[in-house]
Amino acid sequence: MMITDFECLDGAVGCSTLTSEQAVGCLRYAGIRISVPMFQEGVVQGVFPFALGIEAGKRNFIISKRKLEAWLEDFVGVKINVDKILEEVETKLLI
Repeated sequence: MMITDFECLDGAVGCSTLTSEQAVGCLRYAGIRISVPMFQEGVVQGVFPFALGIEAGKRNFIISKRKLEAWLEDFVGVKINVDKILEEVETKLLI
């Protein structure tokens, strides 16, 4: 059986996914102007290699945190820690 980067096994290390909203928050933090609908359409069109879009009656998305971090580092040129971004964004939303 071949395991892809998006598949997870119980107890797998580093297997973490994000919601569309979390991914968009990270992209915005990095200075990319984008909305959730625009991001989701880009995923379906294959624009973002760190995410998969699946049509099964409705749109479903699988977004790899590890691949998003790598993509942002390549695209923006700075290493970005998604966990720290999400923590900062969530803290600001609670204030």
